[in-house]
Amino acid sequence: MAIRIHWSDDLSVGIPRIDKQHHEFINILNDLQDAIEKKKGKDDIEEVICFLEDYAVLHFSAEERSMIRYGFDGFKDHLAQHNIFRNSLQNLRKKYEVSGPTDSLADTLETQLCGWFMNHIQNVDTLFTAHLRSIGALEDVVDEPSKEEKPKASDGKPQEVEIIR
Repeated sequence: MAIRIHWSDDLSVGIPRIDKQHHEFINILNDLQDAIEKKKGKDDIEEVICFLEDYAVLHFSAEERSMIRYGFDGFKDHLAQHNIFRNSLQNLRKKYEVSGPTDSLADTLETQLCGWFMNHIQNVDTLFTAHLRSIGALEDVVDEPSKEEKPKASDGKPQEVEIIR
């Protein structure tokens, strides 16, 4: 059985709405791990992968816009880290399409995506939070997204997700 990520204060970046997004990411990663381990049907796993892809686009693009808006010097390095995750997620999808829900796929999810995400929150996102604190912008960071920016559930309705701007 794979290791699950459990939310704790150690994962908090100190911005409640970003923490909420990260918590949702963790839930999605754990759902995908469960679906792969239980070798659920193709549609179930595909739905979780699609939602994770959509959520990554939503969260990362919002975070990146905020970094530009608030003049974060570490933007290029942070963007490179996001691209590593995007590439790992693409590789996971390809591996799934070729081999299905295998133990190897579950290992890839755990080591590449979950490991990256934990490290990213604790060591990379906190740099941006520190920057926001240093310029007094923590309170200005979060806005409610429009409906068209929200990822869609399988029923086509927008998910309740808040993004940063």
